[in-house]
Amino acid sequence: MTITELSIKRPTLVVVVFTVLAVLGGFSYYQLNYELLQKCPSRSNHHDHLSGRLPYEVENNVSKVIEDAVSGIDKIDNVRSSSFEGCLW
Repeated sequence: MTITELSIKRPTLVVVVFTVLAVLGGFSYYQLNYELLQKCPSRSNHHDHLSGRLPYEVENNVSKVIEDAVSGIDKIDNVRSSSFEGCLW
């Protein structure tokens, strides 16, 4: 018995099979886990060594620019920066 003969002789069976497939497909679709963003590390550090610059110059010209760029990203809880005079390492 071919699919055509089965569809003509037993249309209820075909409707039930396609209904079950549609329900299982819908259920599977809602069970998918996906994220549009990649997994990022929980902490990121950035160090700049600008000799001869004052802390407020570094803060205004470097730190603020980086903070503004990073704070626009989704799922960022907080952004912190520090500017020091002299070398720390």
